[in-house]
Amino acid sequence: MELKITAAKTGGNGRRLCLAQDKTGEKYLLEALELTISQRERFFLEFLHALREMIRRLPAPYGGSLLTYLGVERVGEEYYLVLPFQREVWEYWPRVGAADLTLKEVVGAGEAMGEALRFLQTQNESPRGFFHTDLIPLGAGKVGVLDPRIQAMLAPYREGEELREGFRPPEIIEDAQWDVKANLYTIGLTMYYLATGVYPFPLGRKEETAAAILKEEPLDPRYHQPEIGGALAVLLQALLTKEPAKRPGLQDFLDRIRELYYQDRFLAIAGEKEHFAGEGERVRRRLEQKRRAHRWWMKAKWPVLITIPVLVLFYLFSRPGYEEVVTPETTPEEVVAYFYKGLAEIDHMLLEQTVTGEAGKEYINLTTLLHVISRARMVYEGVRFPFIVVEDLQIEPEEDAPAERPSFRSSFRLKFISGEEYTVQDRKERLVLERVRYKRKKYKWQIIEVQTEILAERKEPVVYEGSQSTPLGLPGEAHGDDRKEKEGE
Repeated sequence: MELKITAAKTGGNGRRLCLAQDKTGEKYLLEALELTISQRERFFLEFLHALREMIRRLPAPYGGSLLTYLGVERVGEEYYLVLPFQREVWEYWPRVGAADLTLKEVVGAGEAMGEALRFLQTQNESPRGFFHTDLIPLGAGKVGVLDPRIQAMLAPYREGEELREGFRPPEIIEDAQWDVKANLYTIGLTMYYLATGVYPFPLGRKEETAAAILKEEPLDPRYHQPEIGGALAVLLQALLTKEPAKRPGLQDFLDRIRELYYQDRFLAIAGEKEHFAGEGERVRRRLEQKRRAHRWWMKAKWPVLITIPVLVLFYLFSRPGYEEVVTPETTPEEVVAYFYKGLAEIDHMLLEQTVTGEAGKEYINLTTLLHVISRARMVYEGVRFPFIVVEDLQIEPEEDAPAERPSFRSSFRLKFISGEEYTVQDRKERLVLERVRYKRKKYKWQIIEVQTEILAERKEPVVYEGSQSTPLGLPGEAHGDDRKEKEGE
């Protein structure tokens, strides 16, 4: 497809949309990929392949609220997602990802996301959540939803998408599979955020946000935005219930959201607005005091636990489900071990704790990409082979390294999925660590430099179920994401 770009616009989320036409004069809309992956990297081509495969699974154009893509095309030096031309999308693109929706638009967005989810269900597709930057208010109460499967796949490689990770439901944080109830949670959280302008959990360290999603109940949205009506507030709180079984089903949600929209029952009635406006500041202040107390406890708990043995049991039964692994007490040897553990288990969050700056970027990009691809292929194709394997890992400290900059040498065999076969590389690496500032007055060891030498490279066929070696080449355990999958069963 030869396309010529004739005009361009920038959306409220910073995404660029171009108007283009082919040789016959047929118009198309091109959404710029604008990824942080270099086009020269091997992983970029792997990513494009996976992206095109996902796009092919849905028909385009689709006539409902869901905006599906035709494919991926290169124009000049850039790559674009191709959308069928729709005048409203082109006209209203500057509002894509806008956070200044009216309450009626928020309710309309909820209905649009619900309709999109129902259509995806009929196609046996399960998106990985909804997010406000995927929405386009199209005027006259209409809202379009950019294919959430594609947007979630792109998010790790786009700037400005950091908050999306905070929209994961509690069960997904605990490694469950995405389903309708999990997606309904993200619809509720997206509506809550758009209706109030407030993200209901603490932002800062990822671990603190994840722990709050697991433990905290969001405030009644009316304490943030008193104009929200009682029926809408109750629906949002039902969607954000921690237990999936207690959330409304998809049809129940659609029935209730349509009733709110078409009967204008989303606004506060007399007396409601005044009550929540008067109480809002006090309730928000109390919540912040509780969070400060929790943060103090997380810092001071060890001295307290040592001096008051009874609190040991309290800590064991009440601690959050997600804590940092690399701390000021972690030794350089342990940091290096966690680095390779994160690679073998396709755990980019663990990898990110072990490195600073540009160190290890290759592995972080690889694990992030293969985590997405492995999940998608396990769900849609039922494949259960390891997507990364680390074999024959040997790590030795460099004896002559200065104490303030310890260094290590490693050798191992790295196998990672590339299309329908493994790329196998024999690698040697040198890793250098330094103490890096952590919080205010603390320091912890992190890897500041990874020097990689690829000694040999070849291809191997994928061995489907039956392999008994582990991610680190030890017998008897499962691999990477496959191991986590089995733990969750």
